[in-house]
Amino acid sequence: MSEFHYSVTATLPDEATAGRFIAWLAEGHIADVVRAGALRGRLIRLDADEPGAIRVEAQYAFADRRAYVAYCDGPAVALRAEGIEKFGDAGVQFERRTGEVLVSIADS
Repeated sequence: MSEFHYSVTATLPDEATAGRFIAWLAEGHIADVVRAGALRGRLIRLDADEPGAIRVEAQYAFADRRAYVAYCDGPAVALRAEGIEKFGDAGVQFERRTGEVLVSIADS
C-alpha cells in the first residue's frame, strides 16, 4: 500500500482571522491530527494567487488509505467540528484534497 496525502486549504478573510487560525493549527490541531493517525503534518502559507488573498494549507501524510479512512470515520469528526465551531462564522472557506502518493523523494 502507498502513503496517502490529505490536505486542507483555508481561504481566510483577513489577517486577524488568519493569525487566529494559524495559531490554532500550530498550537495543537496539527498535532491532534498526528496523534489521531497521521504520520506527520505541516502548515504552509500559500503565495497569493490574487492580491490580498490569504490562504494556508495543512498537509498530512497517512500510512495508507485505510489509515486515512479510519481517521475520517473516528477522530476527524470531532476535530472538524472544532474547526467549524471556531471559524465557521468567521468567513473561512475550506477545501479538502486527498490522493495516493505515487513517488516521494527526500535528500538523505
